[in-house]
Amino acid sequence: MKRPLILAIGTMFLLSWIGEMPSILKLMQIPSGILASLFLGAPFVIEDSSVHILVHPLLEVTTQCSGITLFSFLTGIGAGYWCGKSVRKWIALLPLTYLIALLGNAARISMAWQFRRLTEGHLPDWAQEYAHMSIGIICSLTITAAVLYFIHFKSTTQSKEITS
Repeated sequence: MKRPLILAIGTMFLLSWIGEMPSILKLMQIPSGILASLFLGAPFVIEDSSVHILVHPLLEVTTQCSGITLFSFLTGIGAGYWCGKSVRKWIALLPLTYLIALLGNAARISMAWQFRRLTEGHLPDWAQEYAHMSIGIICSLTITAAVLYFIHFKSTTQSKEITS
């Protein structure tokens, strides 16, 4: 039980540390912004430090919106509790968690913008900020719960096949 936990925590911290590099943040930020613009059906413009989605109110996807934390967390969970000693799973881990994090982050960006659009003028700015963060937390927890369910479901299915 100690090995999976050490792998999970070590992977999360390593990717969080590496993820602070601007070039790595851009690898998450720009595709997330492009996917969010597709989800919203709006055009986008990529500038030096952000992706501007041309909707009203204007949606700016900065490096803080990159989703690197979700990616690090999902990769850590996968490393500790899914990969084990399977080389194929280790090879699939980064692309799989990258794809899940991109889609989840783009959905989060889209939902946060929709909430802001619907509540603009009805909520003060400080409440908008808390709502924005809350939507991010809810999306991340939902994605994490789904990933954990998938890992648990696959592991219990495999263990039943082995015992049969």
